[in-house]
Amino acid sequence: MNMKTKKLIILPFVLLYFDSIVLVILFNGLMQIQKIIPLVILNVFFFIDILIRYTSEKKDKFNRIIIIASFFLFPLLIAAPYIESIYLYLNDTLIFSFITTLGLIFEICGGLILFYSRKSIGKYGTTSVAIEDNHKLLTKGIYKYSRNPIYLGIILLLTGYGISLSSIISTIFLFIFLVVILLSRMKQEEQILEESFGKEYLEYKKKTKRFIPFIY
Repeated sequence: MNMKTKKLIILPFVLLYFDSIVLVILFNGLMQIQKIIPLVILNVFFFIDILIRYTSEKKDKFNRIIIIASFFLFPLLIAAPYIESIYLYLNDTLIFSFITTLGLIFEICGGLILFYSRKSIGKYGTTSVAIEDNHKLLTKGIYKYSRNPIYLGIILLLTGYGISLSSIISTIFLFIFLVVILLSRMKQEEQILEESFGKEYLEYKKKTKRFIPFIY
């Protein structure tokens, strides 16, 4: 059984775990059906990303405690915007309809950036903070404008998801959580890339912003 087949079998259970708290809320009748749309979009992009992402055989140098803690916190992070939406319910106004639409646009754009970035980097965009065999530095396409477009896509996808549910507090918390975790990971990756590619990577750093094209 190859890796893609294994992922196809395991992925539904992983997504079910991520959505577990939201599904409990849904089955208890506390949520409108139309509010499922942001969750469906999120799951579609998660499914595609995990499916096409290469699995590294190298040891992951990122902090294992952070990885495990993030995995167990994720269902709560996914559910928090729904919980806030239920108990601070202000959604049936023109302003909140606009915010919902804006959030969906952010979410879809983030998902598309994530997908394109993952496809572009191929086997070098693995689950691990590690240098792969015959690793090459990618500086073209979307990577010409951002050194970390995958992380940009993740943040847009998840914050757009929160905004689309008219959630303010949960979205701010989710944004801060993602930025802290991903910045920590970026810095570690940058250190490894500098050690491996030396001057080539330093030149790339000078020309290309770390995260947001032309800004940061």
